[in-house]
Amino acid sequence: MKDKVVLCVYGEGGHRAEMGELLKSPKIKSVLKDKKIVSIYENNDFLDFIDIKYEFPIIRSKYSFLRTIIFFIINLFKCLYLIFIIHKKYDVKLVISTGPGISVLPSLFFYLNSVKVIFIENSCWFYKQSYSGFFLKYFVDYFYVQNKELKIIYPKSIYSGKLL
Repeated sequence: MKDKVVLCVYGEGGHRAEMGELLKSPKIKSVLKDKKIVSIYENNDFLDFIDIKYEFPIIRSKYSFLRTIIFFIINLFKCLYLIFIIHKKYDVKLVISTGPGISVLPSLFFYLNSVKVIFIENSCWFYKQSYSGFFLKYFVDYFYVQNKELKIIYPKSIYSGKLL
């Protein structure tokens, strides 16, 4: 019997901080009480209190489109292999992402496997959509924005307010 888990996908810096705040909130703790938390993170920037951690290879460069293409080609199969391992090893009941580029592949994979996916757009976005938000707005069950201005860009989103 596989362990029931919640998969949290986050990047470094602000993405990690937002995920940490979300997982510490009393409402989320009550939902997660009987499930382990598995995380996919990048650049060795992980949350200490999470049960099981997997480091994801870099998929996207913030500084160069050419580097993004190279990273994507090189690391695509590593990422898919890691997602497949998580899928086989655990019974993933929910995927929560705070919006980095690494969230696209796991969110899409588990959405296509009938797992509920929650995407939370990063709080630094006000007037345009992120790359992750652009792709995932079609492939998530719940799409949250932290700034009211984004409701214009994402009309089907849910305004949650700031996590931090």
